[in-house]
Amino acid sequence: MLPSKCEPFGIAPLEAMLFEVPCIVTDAWAMREFVTPGINGALVEKGSVDSLVAALLGLLRATEELVQMGKGGREMMLKNYAWPTVVGKMRIAASSALSSF
Repeated sequence: MLPSKCEPFGIAPLEAMLFEVPCIVTDAWAMREFVTPGINGALVEKGSVDSLVAALLGLLRATEELVQMGKGGREMMLKNYAWPTVVGKMRIAASSALSSF
């Protein structure tokens, strides 16, 4: 759970997803880009305690779905944010930038 008021990227949820931990994050900043409700966690309204409580209780009641969400989070993290993927994207960007010189 990372109900941040200000978080420009959010490496902690990605690290949690690597270990198949579903994440609850705020619907602000970049974290909403990698948490899909019901697939790998839940989004809560920034600053809303009621939204956070509802998400926590909802996930705690869905024990079987938590396993699938954990697997979904790991899959998404490895597909999009693992170092080989990131380095590949950086290589493409660097090659593109250098070819314009």
